[in-house]
Amino acid sequence: MNGEVLYIIIISVIFIIFAFKIINSKKRKLPYRTRKILEQSLNIELDKATEEEYTARAKEREKLKDYKGALEDYDKALKISAPDYEILFRRGIAKTKINDFTGAINDFTSAINLNPNEPSAYFARGLSYSHLKEFNEAIKDFSKAIERGLMEVSAFYHRGKCYVELNNFIEAKLDFQNYLNHKTESAEANYYIGFCDYKLGNYEESIKKLDKCIELNPNHESAYFYRAMCKKEFNDIDGCCKDLDLAMKKGYLMAYHYIKQYCKKDEN
Repeated sequence: MNGEVLYIIIISVIFIIFAFKIINSKKRKLPYRTRKILEQSLNIELDKATEEEYTARAKEREKLKDYKGALEDYDKALKISAPDYEILFRRGIAKTKINDFTGAINDFTSAINLNPNEPSAYFARGLSYSHLKEFNEAIKDFSKAIERGLMEVSAFYHRGKCYVELNNFIEAKLDFQNYLNHKTESAEANYYIGFCDYKLGNYEESIKKLDKCIELNPNHESAYFYRAMCKKEFNDIDGCCKDLDLAMKKGYLMAYHYIKQYCKKDEN
């Protein structure tokens, strides 16, 4: 009898151990990168870290989209080191990720003061200014970035959008054309050139660019609307109304008011 009890106990223990191993094996493991960051975090907390260690951890945290954690590490790195262009620039980028554009501008400005000939900080600061709708300041920075040889053609695109916001359609058109010279299949650049031509009264040229935009992106609601407005200028009411109808169906709800105005249906 005692032997049978002992046998049952041994089998039960083995079963419990086996079950425990299965449960543990199914537990979700931390990703390797996350585990390494946590290990490094512990080491940094226990020991006095260097600027390089804080910066390295900040970069890893950015990859994990832990921007607040990255900012904490960049702050610590800057307290240890002398003012550093790369750390200030990266901290500025991290601030844009949490929509702190004013703080980002301060960091980009500090970086520019350290290296006035590096174009990247001007470009990043220009983007931050444009987010804050400070379009004149943004234009100045995009221009400085371009003058300093920024290898990023989107600077023309973003500067063009700022010019549009300021109703400077001539300069805007030039910038979008510069962008289009490099990005020939850009529906947005074609749209903005068409939009600028419409505002400048170049209706035939506007239709050509809006046609191209729609060819590249058949769901571009604004392109249908402004093509309709151009057709109206040529007294092509049927074409205008067809485009207004498409614009509204694609989501440009303001087209409804123009449909009521220009496209009255025959009540007979």
